[in-house]
Amino acid sequence: MQINKENLSGLYEIYEKLENAKERASELLRTAQDRYSHRTIQLEREGKMIMVTEKVLWQEVFYLGDESQAARELSKKHPEIFAAFAKQNELAAECNKFVMANFGMKAEQLTIGNVFALTEAMCRFILSEDVGFKIKREGWFDRIIKK
Repeated sequence: MQINKENLSGLYEIYEKLENAKERASELLRTAQDRYSHRTIQLEREGKMIMVTEKVLWQEVFYLGDESQAARELSKKHPEIFAAFAKQNELAAECNKFVMANFGMKAEQLTIGNVFALTEAMCRFILSEDVGFKIKREGWFDRIIKK
């Protein structure tokens, strides 16, 4: 594994985009749940027409996923939320692909061996280049701080 400025800056850029997408999707979801959880929607379940609140439908989406009847009904009323979560999933896949290509591991399956390999690679990187950090000894801890 080789760490350099290019793959680190690329990783930080992707993670920033991913975090922004997560925040946007979560904010849209919270807003919709706060404003519209009391609204009822008529659905057919087991041959009967029933009234269900959006709050219950959001819980069903959480447990049953975005292919459920609840998700189909809610996506008609809140397409921006489902689009935001689709964007988030797209960026997460892009991030995983980048990590696999540049660091040789799956980001969502980090093992203790991966942590040690990353630590060794980061130490080699810091020692081999002037990366804008200096090591300052403070008591029992060695901290890395910006110059």
